[in-house]
Amino acid sequence: MKSGKDCVKTCEYANYEKHLHSLWFRIFNLNDSYYILNKIIAFPFSLFSIDNHYFWHYTRTALFERCIMLTWGLVIDCNNGEGLTLGQFKNVIFKTYLIEDELNEFKEKVKELQFDQKINDLKSKIINIRHNFIAHYNYEKAWENNNITDQDSISIRELGTGLTIINEYFTVLCLGVIYSIHNVKYLPGATIGGKPVLTDIDKLLRNIIVDDPCYSMSDENPQRWHFVKNKIDPIKLELINTVRNDSGLPQIE
Repeated sequence: MKSGKDCVKTCEYANYEKHLHSLWFRIFNLNDSYYILNKIIAFPFSLFSIDNHYFWHYTRTALFERCIMLTWGLVIDCNNGEGLTLGQFKNVIFKTYLIEDELNEFKEKVKELQFDQKINDLKSKIINIRHNFIAHYNYEKAWENNNITDQDSISIRELGTGLTIINEYFTVLCLGVIYSIHNVKYLPGATIGGKPVLTDIDKLLRNIIVDDPCYSMSDENPQRWHFVKNKIDPIKLELINTVRNDSGLPQIE
């Protein structure tokens, strides 16, 4: 299959590109929001002494709801005449934008993805969360389910699986043109000057580790450390030593 301008009707390319960029912008934001959310969920807040639990709770909730609403707009929101879902864009590509010689190959590529089948389970959960907890609040439904919250009804793994499916579908709709859908600093193995990138969210979470009394207790109060060290969770100790090592400090035992 040809790529980009070569497979789109010349008179329609500007419209194709405008629609594509609309989807790209939202998918870029969805990938970055999910990356930060995943970092926050994975961090063991309960092991550290922090004063701003509410901040992290609200940040997590805001990012979660952002992921839900972006997914809603990209996959489900077909009743909004002013919106644009991936499926709607696929239909316009097929009916209006693509030159005739490329129609069959594009159709096969879309068929191979099985997007609708793969995304179906996630769609029902997104609809439930969006309708009952974010855009509206279903009091009866919440209390019938023991006051369930939106974040209880879908896992971060499920969101990640759905995001992978969305990214794959978008790649096909790009017609061979490569678009970056991640902040370059959030890419796995990203480096600057040959050194691993410490992202903004990594720095914020590391501050929690550094601010914990146990981080420097062995240096500042060895006697107290002698009585405390055997009570520290191994995961917490590992995280502390990772940060100390990166800061050029000796590991604690």
